Amino acid sequence: MTDVIDNTLSVVSLSLKEGVVLSREIAPSVPMYLFGDSDRLAQILLNLTHNAVKFAEKGSIDLHVTLDREDANRVTQRYGSRYFA
Repeated sequence: MTDVIDNTLSVVSLSLKEGVVLSREIAPSVPMYLFGDSDRLAQILLNLTHNAVKFAEKGSIDLHVTLDREDANRVTQRYGSRYFA
């Protein structure tokens, strides 16, 4: 999962305006290895981060990942972005 996030941020960082910093914050409770559709996750993260970059003039954009729920068969995570001017 961290590979998908880091690759996405690398792509998005190419379109950053001068004075804008892009970072990630992954909660310690989030499992690092999951079974799922990594291409779909990358597409969602690209949309999320590109929207944040589009409106950021200067400051910091933070992609954050948290664990919502986890049971024996399923993990639910939350992805979001925060902008700090």
